[in-house]
Amino acid sequence: MIEHSESIAKLADALCQAQSEVENARLNATNPHFKNQYADLPAVLEAVRPVLNKHGLSVVQHPGFEDGLCTLSTMLLHKSGEWMSAQAAAPVSRQDPQGIGSAVTYLRRYSLASVMGISQADDDGNAASGPRRAPPPPRKPAPRKETKAEKEKMKKLKELLADLPKKKADTKKATWDDAVSKAEAAKTEKDHKRIPNILQWFAENSEPPALEAKEKNK
Repeated sequence: MIEHSESIAKLADALCQAQSEVENARLNATNPHFKNQYADLPAVLEAVRPVLNKHGLSVVQHPGFEDGLCTLSTMLLHKSGEWMSAQAAAPVSRQDPQGIGSAVTYLRRYSLASVMGISQADDDGNAASGPRRAPPPPRKPAPRKETKAEKEKMKKLKELLADLPKKKADTKKATWDDAVSKAEAAKTEKDHKRIPNILQWFAENSEPPALEAKEKNK
């Protein structure tokens, strides 16, 4: 909530001129945790103080601490006696001098930058709120369990595959002549869909008996 004097006409005019001249604070520090650059409090003060003084403005900031919250009241004053004030607060994860000091610095820097309408990156706000936790690793889906029917089907398939070479060898000579005659008939009739599967298997996996015999006679 913003509070102010009965009139802020002169203050508003001076602040308007100051904001038109002020520049963003230079990024002069590096966050040790996140490796990003930011403008610390001295850099923000360096950017805004000369412009404030030029237009008859000044800033007063009062810190406080209550119920685990660090508070800061920022008052913008004009030489005419007009003023405006607002309060900000931030939780403190570590209630010791270092934790409270980080929170105060954070609030001072952000409040001052907000009044002047300039931007700057985060820094010691991380120290005030505690270290950022890494996101949990994604959960791997649990492996699907085979059903009893699937196990039985796989068992039969393995048995069939293990016995397949023996069955093919036993039926090779007995079926070859019949397969060749049917294949020749299919070619004559231009109906290649009638070529039996066993002929295709022989062509892919072994030499036909007739060809093997011709090779021996050479």
